[in-house]
Amino acid sequence: MAPRAVQRRRVRAARLAPPALALVLALAPLLLAAALLRPCAAQALAEGHAAADDSASGDGAGGSGGAASLQRQQGGVEPFVVGGSLAPPLRFPYIASLRFPPSYSYTSCGASLLGRAVALTAHHCRPKAGKSRVYLGSNDEADQDIQLGIARVVKYPRARYKTQDLALLFLDACVAPGQRAEPIRIATQAEFDAAAAGGLLMFSGWGMSTSYGHYPDQLRYGYGRYIDPGQCKFNRNPEAQFCAGELPAVPGSNSGTAVQDTASGDSGGPIVLNLASGAAPLNGPAAEDRLVGLTSWGKGAGRSGFPGVYTNIVAAADWVQYQIDANRRPCEPNATAAFELASAGRLWYGRPSDTLKLAEGQGAPECRAACEAEFAPGDAAAPGCVAFAVSAAGGGKRRCEMFHGQVPPRLCGACEKKRGCDKGSEGAYRLVWKYG
Repeated sequence: MAPRAVQRRRVRAARLAPPALALVLALAPLLLAAALLRPCAAQALAEGHAAADDSASGDGAGGSGGAASLQRQQGGVEPFVVGGSLAPPLRFPYIASLRFPPSYSYTSCGASLLGRAVALTAHHCRPKAGKSRVYLGSNDEADQDIQLGIARVVKYPRARYKTQDLALLFLDACVAPGQRAEPIRIATQAEFDAAAAGGLLMFSGWGMSTSYGHYPDQLRYGYGRYIDPGQCKFNRNPEAQFCAGELPAVPGSNSGTAVQDTASGDSGGPIVLNLASGAAPLNGPAAEDRLVGLTSWGKGAGRSGFPGVYTNIVAAADWVQYQIDANRRPCEPNATAAFELASAGRLWYGRPSDTLKLAEGQGAPECRAACEAEFAPGDAAAPGCVAFAVSAAGGGKRRCEMFHGQVPPRLCGACEKKRGCDKGSEGAYRLVWKYG
């Protein structure tokens, strides 16, 4: 069982004993000739990359060479998703290609554009602020003319690829109106429930398209049915993930698989429903697509009885919105930040970054002032205090609980006692940027 992200491994030079060294020198002309006949393989060795292990959902494709790169050049396989089909041009305007240095030449993971300057991907893809980049605007990897850097990465608390496998990417610039990219909205719970009861879900990506490791450069899509948690043995956390799949492979897809599925290289990409065409989501307009999950992991690809596992984004929608509200868009010159009341009677769930003991008679105004003093609006990488709450214990003791970097995922439940929820509350607040 492995995440479905691209894996890249360094090739280490082996230490050769003298006899082995002599043999290598004797074979050097033959090795050089072979390298000249296989420029992609030579490039792969020069760049220090090796083809990834199939079981680890690896992708040796793209500019780094490897078997998948050779298949791209030779064009021996049609560019279909595992068991699925080639995507119509610009049908998925919200999907993004997440790429890594040094070449940025191929897709390591997928992502979804949620706003003009924010995208969502899988945490296990390990995006890096200042290094990873997001590409949009075309189904063809080589023709994506919208290229944006990542200013900040915010991962879900305690994120793992088998639990809450998601991370927000705050971009260093905005997608301009009129460009060939449009954000997608997150589905409501009612919309997701309706699709799970009888509709189809649709996934897309640039990942592996055959059982023998072909990585195309054209976007593909496929369909899957929602699988009840009780019927999917891989769903170990139904509140954080769900399973989908088990639809037969499209005839003529040449995938060598039994069912449509996501695969290596599709991690972080979207799985969606369509409000206008639940039974055939591709037939509905892209504006009616709603994001329900992200490709996370699976056991193999396209195997009947082994559906893909997806991060449940609907369940994390509040956390996503909290972080978007707390991070300023880079393209908005007129913006103001203020702390707004999230709950009058509940605390934030989680351990605070900093705690301040309040004197008798002090409360929310003093806590707000302390949080504002630690707020750093000009620092995109570390915005400082973005949420606070006033806790009340016995004997009139009050404390100011401050949270740095990200707003907690939720408020305490009515009867919860863990993670600081065993005290009374005099208000929980979060940072909200407003524009215009």
